[in-house]
Amino acid sequence: MCAGTAKRGTFVCSGTSRPIGVGCPILLETGDAKLIEHTENDSYWGDGGDGSGKNMLGRILMEVRAKLSEM
Repeated sequence: MCAGTAKRGTFVCSGTSRPIGVGCPILLETGDAKLIEHTENDSYWGDGGDGSGKNMLGRILMEVRAKLSEM
């Protein structure tokens, strides 16, 4: 998925300027947990508050996590 590739460098480790996966294991530490952006305000990037949304942010983060774990 192209969006996952584009997004990989945009997420940074909390409190640093390092991209996730570069000396920052925070995303990998989530293991195989399902990542959900829980919000009532967005049914595309989030879950819409009731689980009916697309949760695209969570999907992209899970894809990036899978790619990082292959490295």
